[in-house]
Amino acid sequence: LDRAGIDRSDLAQRFYRAYLQQWFLDGVFHADPHPGNLFVRPEPAVLAPAPLVMVAENANGAEPTPVDHAPPMPDGAPYTLIFIDFGMVGRLGPRASEALREGTVAVATNDPARFVGALDRLGVILPNADRRPIVQATTILFRHTYDRSIREMTSAEVAENVFGEVEHLVRDLPFQMPQDLIYMGRAVSMVSGMTTAIDPDINLFDTLRPFAEELVARESRDGDWLDRARKELTGAGQLLATLPRQMDEFYKAANRGDLQMRVDFSRLERSMRRVERATGRLAGGIIATGLFLGGVLLRINGFASETRWAWIAAALVVIWTFWPRWER
Repeated sequence: LDRAGIDRSDLAQRFYRAYLQQWFLDGVFHADPHPGNLFVRPEPAVLAPAPLVMVAENANGAEPTPVDHAPPMPDGAPYTLIFIDFGMVGRLGPRASEALREGTVAVATNDPARFVGALDRLGVILPNADRRPIVQATTILFRHTYDRSIREMTSAEVAENVFGEVEHLVRDLPFQMPQDLIYMGRAVSMVSGMTTAIDPDINLFDTLRPFAEELVARESRDGDWLDRARKELTGAGQLLATLPRQMDEFYKAANRGDLQMRVDFSRLERSMRRVERATGRLAGGIIATGLFLGGVLLRINGFASETRWAWIAAALVVIWTFWPRWER
């Protein structure tokens, strides 16, 4: 790339834009973007910037099919980005595409609650999960990563800060990977690695923000407002129809004294267990130290057999104290 005069920053940005288009606009994406399936073809400098093309291999060869036109060229040499080998292709349904677009807008606008809502619509969060700690963890993650380059986001300091703040939240965050998103998860990981390898200083937010703005503008321009209004009115009508019955059941239960309050003490219980284990280890360490020092004194005074038993007891106390216990 360097010998050909290719601008690495522009190449990383174009590669990233290509996948934004595939994920959020086309709903069909190349799911195996390893370096062997990607080519950069330098073009003569006298020609106009070449369009982004995707090529599907077959036995008879294939003609390039334009997908998206390249932006104005930077100072580097003009080039064409080519994809080959479509043996692994992911497809996203309308529901998943809409939720992904919502998540993209949330990331671009630094909106953690909206991002968690998009994950929920994708089915990534288990139905019975408490959304509040997930929003809290996402807020912390956004605070440390928003508007930073890949190099800054992958630094040890950022990783340490993020993990230190969300460790107690991450332990029980119940996530799942829907089957229709497995290919996308793989592609996201590979695209992230490729863009970082091409340009470690790339700031993905610089590309994501205008893309998110275009998504919002496109939905506002092409959206079916009549259909949206119908859905909203239908939902409101269902709520109004069931609200009187729910209120009646609530007041009846209150009059009977059957109302119950459900409180989740699981996090408090785990914290108490950790404190108990720490206290037990401290006590065990004190006992083991006393036995060891007692054995030393016995040794000094010539009680060899008693010394051996004191040291064995100290070793057993240490083993019992620090033996791992795997309860949650």
